[in-house]
Amino acid sequence: MRADRLERLGLAVAWLLAAAALANALLYVASASPLFADLQVYRLGLHHLGSGGSGLYDARAVNHAPFTYPPVAAVLLAPLGALSVPAAGAVMTALSLVALGFVARRCVPPGGPALPLLLALALVSVPVRNVLFFGQVGLLLLVLVAADLLDVTPRRMRGAFVGVAAAVKLTPLVFVPLLWLGGRRREALVATATAVLLSAVAAVALPSASATYWTDVLWQTDRVGDVTGPRNRSLWGLVPHGGAGGMLLLGVAVAAVLVVAYVRAGRALRDGGNVAALAVAGMASVAVSPISWSHHLVWLVPAEAVALAARRFGRLAVLAVLTYRLPVGSAHALAVLQGAAALLVVALLPTKRPVPLDPRDTGRPLVGMAGFEPTTSSSRTRRATKLRHIPWYGGESSGERG
Repeated sequence: MRADRLERLGLAVAWLLAAAALANALLYVASASPLFADLQVYRLGLHHLGSGGSGLYDARAVNHAPFTYPPVAAVLLAPLGALSVPAAGAVMTALSLVALGFVARRCVPPGGPALPLLLALALVSVPVRNVLFFGQVGLLLLVLVAADLLDVTPRRMRGAFVGVAAAVKLTPLVFVPLLWLGGRRREALVATATAVLLSAVAAVALPSASATYWTDVLWQTDRVGDVTGPRNRSLWGLVPHGGAGGMLLLGVAVAAVLVVAYVRAGRALRDGGNVAALAVAGMASVAVSPISWSHHLVWLVPAEAVALAARRFGRLAVLAVLTYRLPVGSAHALAVLQGAAALLVVALLPTKRPVPLDPRDTGRPLVGMAGFEPTTSSSRTRRATKLRHIPWYGGESSGERG
């Protein structure tokens, strides 16, 4: 009975920590000036729909930032332009928090303190706080990709949400080869077809903007900032690449990260470690993109879930520290730490093959604890608890987890 009371107390404390982290994050959002700066860029789309998108990529928001996403993003985000900035920001904040809760819930086992602890860690991290602060779409892209990779989407539609995410912002394209390498080739084709179809629809709706984007804007890697600037979290900002030798070094680094990511994430996906695959490939997209800002590291959420579930508390602590707003004295030092966090996930996040609960059980491998549904077998050799396959994480064996 005393153990039960302690367990309930621990769970209550964990939820109080999550609530405090949420309140603190919302106060941080309210302190923004200008309010929801990146969201105000998204709202530009509404004002250019009637002209075929003419001038979309020349327009500037209140913070002088340009629209940088593909034209289909202007179409999908246009409704936000019909609202006031505070109202649009409230909608975006609510959607982002729902997305965060959904992804976190799918990445941890039910019951216990794992869910509130993961939410608390996410809400005090720089990536998640800045997604909310700027009104960014990062958590919405995360939930779209997660819905497909974590097998939430109905089987016939699986891959479509990855395609939507890739059409809105090109970096989720990194998941298409992952699906192919992970043995989910139909989903890779569905994702590709969805992205192409949405881009074609946008080309019809916004012909001027589409022509400008695909022939000019896409190739301006410094449009959203200096690739070699001190705030860039990707390899392009972390690896000096002046001259031919520097570009060769950068190319080798990018290729190495992609190879490691696809080998590790592909193996995890084939073995049922879907959450680990989601985290590794997502962080690889941060590392290899020409420019990555702090809010792009939202793949930290499934990464921390894997570390938490696999009881790799040392790695969890390192990830939490690297992505916290440390008083390191310069923006570049903070960028280096967060870039290192992305590389750490790609190289060291646990992705070992899960094992059956019992060697006599010929059912699917143990893939986590989320969604366990025990069934009873009539055979004496199959008395072990059977698990319905619900993807979770690429953790260690049940013995190693304790």
